[in-house]
Amino acid sequence: MATLDKWLHLLGGYPKTIIFPQMSLDGCNDWAGPLLVGSGELRLPDPSKFEYTLRGCPPDLANMMRWTRRAQENPYQTTAQFRLMGTDTSGIDWNLGWTRPEFQTIEGEEWLLTGQVDSMMKGEDVQDGDAISSVENIFEIPRSTAMGQVLARVLGTPPSQDNPGRRERVLDVLGTQIRFCYDPNSRQLAVSAPTSSAFFHPYAENALAQPLRIMFGQLVFPRLIARNFGQGRAMISLRRTPGFIRNESFAALLASSMPSIDGETENFWKLYTQILSYIVEARGSDDSPNFESNSVTRFHEELNQATRGTRWVLALTLASVVEGQTKMLVQPRERRDDVDEAAIASL
Repeated sequence: MATLDKWLHLLGGYPKTIIFPQMSLDGCNDWAGPLLVGSGELRLPDPSKFEYTLRGCPPDLANMMRWTRRAQENPYQTTAQFRLMGTDTSGIDWNLGWTRPEFQTIEGEEWLLTGQVDSMMKGEDVQDGDAISSVENIFEIPRSTAMGQVLARVLGTPPSQDNPGRRERVLDVLGTQIRFCYDPNSRQLAVSAPTSSAFFHPYAENALAQPLRIMFGQLVFPRLIARNFGQGRAMISLRRTPGFIRNESFAALLASSMPSIDGETENFWKLYTQILSYIVEARGSDDSPNFESNSVTRFHEELNQATRGTRWVLALTLASVVEGQTKMLVQPRERRDDVDEAAIASL
């Protein structure tokens, strides 16, 4: 991948720590400026967490207290909280996202704060990204999971001599060439596509992942993303991703769609193409593409989450999903006049 090859060091090797010689806690508005300035670290115990420690001093104590009070009075308003910013040991500036820090103590003149964030993002720097407009996603897929085993089979291009573990496939979806590469040794699935009339920013990066969540019944989200705008301008982000569950087949569409090993590969890519085409062409009530998960994708996400709870929760969620999908297929106003209501009620 043209852009993300430079950022692969951010993946794997958990637990890991990223040092920030410069770290600051900023207000929600650019004009607020840094409210607490110092240094810190970002800890990644696993792909699902970003934990930080910040040691610093407030340039203006009264201003810091005003913003703290504002955040406490609006705990459920994200934009009323703080933004964490940092410069790593390579001199790269990162936006570490929204946070609600926890005050720990004051050591001398330094405040000690801890907290969590959801991602780390690097802005649009010239000569840092690909020359063409495109999207690049990298997923961390353990080889031991059913998803990792299936990907190793359906990505059927013979491994190259340079990289014997890497397998590739190029898929045409709505006139756009989507490239898949999976390396079981590094646990990385790379999916990339140029932007087009069907795939464009900022929707493409999320759309490419949704068929995988439906097909495998897992909360599969890209871990490392490059949004290439062309001419070297790119936005890089590392996001937290949930872990895999063991009972993954329950919420997976794939099992019933691939009855035979002989036709597994073509069935897999046909199903992925059909689902992705549906998601990309779907529109919301305002006739705009969906940035968040499609309704069908959300059903599978809910089933996945329900498998982590009790059987009662799972049964209720399954009933809700069946009802929701039925209403998507047949709207209430489409019911025929000659429907036998008594027969339906007896069920």
